[in-house]
Amino acid sequence: ENDAIASSEASSLHPSRRRVLLRAQPPFYNTAPYHSSSSSMSPLGLLGVTVSSCALAYSVIRSSFWIGRKLRRLGRRSQHKSGGNADSTDDSPWSVSRHTKNSLNTRLEMSKLVKTFVLADEKRVGIEVHVTNAGAAVTKLLWRDADGVVEDVVLGHDNPLMYLDNACNAPYFGVVVGRVANRIANGEFTLDGKQYKLVKNDNGRNHLHGGKRGFDRQVWSVVGTPTSNKVKLRHTSKDGEEGYPGNVEVTVEYALAEGELAVTFEAFEASQPTPINLASHSYFNLNGHTLAAAAHVAGDARNGMLETVLNHAVSVSADSYTPVDEHLIPTGEVASVSSTPFDLRHLTKLAERIPHSIDGYDHNFVLDVEASRQGKLSHAATVKANKRRIDLFTTAPGVQLYTGNFLDANHTMGKRGVKYPRHGGLCLETQNFPNAVNESSFPNAILKPGEKYVHRMLYKFSNEL
Repeated sequence: ENDAIASSEASSLHPSRRRVLLRAQPPFYNTAPYHSSSSSMSPLGLLGVTVSSCALAYSVIRSSFWIGRKLRRLGRRSQHKSGGNADSTDDSPWSVSRHTKNSLNTRLEMSKLVKTFVLADEKRVGIEVHVTNAGAAVTKLLWRDADGVVEDVVLGHDNPLMYLDNACNAPYFGVVVGRVANRIANGEFTLDGKQYKLVKNDNGRNHLHGGKRGFDRQVWSVVGTPTSNKVKLRHTSKDGEEGYPGNVEVTVEYALAEGELAVTFEAFEASQPTPINLASHSYFNLNGHTLAAAAHVAGDARNGMLETVLNHAVSVSADSYTPVDEHLIPTGEVASVSSTPFDLRHLTKLAERIPHSIDGYDHNFVLDVEASRQGKLSHAATVKANKRRIDLFTTAPGVQLYTGNFLDANHTMGKRGVKYPRHGGLCLETQNFPNAVNESSFPNAILKPGEKYVHRMLYKFSNEL
């Protein structure tokens, strides 16, 4: 665990301390940008382990004050997919609005529960995934390309505590969202003749990603003993949480092997019928962080911004999509993608569509619904850029393509001081259709007692010459 902490902390420390910490990293991480000439642990390396332990305490205290003081000014203005503000009435102990001594003590106590896990590909060198139990988030995806260049290709934060703060992580970087991902119209639904009213955290109009304190704002427990390439996390969602009915248990497992990352969501032991729709909210940018981070260190504010994903080519295996109204709620129609900007059945560079024929994507595409009913994996999407390629497969009936339309470089600070601009990342959120709980023609969104919800994703990573 010290190694994992060191990797997350090193980027924020003075260069002299950063080199000490990085000496304690596993061999993969030592390849770039710093490396050790010896594979054995030197006295300096042993010192690095000790320093990394101190770095954790330093990190907890620093992040607690930093979240409470700096993010009051910076993070609360962060833009997210709803285009709205972080709700100032949030009663989470992580909310910057509760900048008090008691709130600080609560953060310090809860920070002891936050862990980071490093998953390494044992049979195929080139991929390393970092996962935290804070929001069950993917915090890093280090990828070595065919030329040996290592890049972190997911957006996020340097410190795992920041994933738990509503203001800081308003864009939902890397986290698992639920109990129901995406939007529920008017924050309400009727089930078995009873109307349920949910928290309206989407501009006060709709319910988004499980509410103000959804699964993304929880510290998940660890199931069993993590291995070098697998970790499983669990969360118990209580009756009435954010307005949802019944207790339910949820798990997510991350497993990395042979250049593939398998993500498996499960929900079970529902005490009464309840909606379920879990999704991963990772933002990908295959350009990586290195150039922007170097510019930031050099004091070049303009070039300290991450390059956008408009140079990425994307395909989505969908013949149809679900049109939305002005509030991004599906109209209930399933429309053909033919002769529309939503026809991405062949690899298309995003710059050819944005902003010429569409301002940006934040839409659900309809995948192989029949395969989904049978629990079979089917191809969802492909992303290509900079000699890197991701092929995504899923058992879900839909995938939300989101092109970071609400990211703002003036207000969205990422890893290593890098600013995340509009279209600075793209999400491929495999899911049930948005607002399915209110649309009888959409796939079933209700989990009943005795049933199990299973949703699988499979990322295949490959390099191209």
